[in-house]
Amino acid sequence: MCGRFFVAPDNYSEQLREVLEALQGHDLIKAESFDCFPTDTACVIANNRRQQPRIFEMRWGFPDRKGSGVVINARSETASRLPMFCESARCRRCLIPFSGYYEWMPTDEGKKKFLISPSGGNVLFLAGLYCNYGASAPSRFVVLTRCASKDLLFIHQRMPVLLPMGCVEDWLSISGDFDSLIKQASDKVTFRAV
Repeated sequence: MCGRFFVAPDNYSEQLREVLEALQGHDLIKAESFDCFPTDTACVIANNRRQQPRIFEMRWGFPDRKGSGVVINARSETASRLPMFCESARCRRCLIPFSGYYEWMPTDEGKKKFLISPSGGNVLFLAGLYCNYGASAPSRFVVLTRCASKDLLFIHQRMPVLLPMGCVEDWLSISGDFDSLIKQASDKVTFRAV
């Protein structure tokens, strides 16, 4: 699962800075670090109407169809088949720049918080889907999840789909195959208790 991530633009790699600066809308990127919680607004990379990648502000979480709360994650194994996500999986994919995400491991003393972040300066993005809910409402996104890598299983059974820089164009393209791109997800992360 992914219930909170953080963004630290001052720690972005030079490679990621170049990508973000090349996209129109890079001025939306906040200068200060912040934690992003469900229903918060975050900067998200998605294609515009001309199928060019740009940065947009979007709110985290699709409205729950039952009318209460929001859905913040979608299982990558089923997203392309579920009514809530299938159209977005086909033609409204996005990438969320991030510096790390948090996960909590149950212990006898309570929950232990871990910070999980890209290792060795790797540039990774949270893979997501988005949907528009009318001209006056902000677009909303969900983070795709998958089974956790073997190194993270002791913390949690799920983890976000983390896509490397080389997948950006194909992921955002409506012609890129959803399932084969998910298989390119990275396991290159480090973790530590915080």
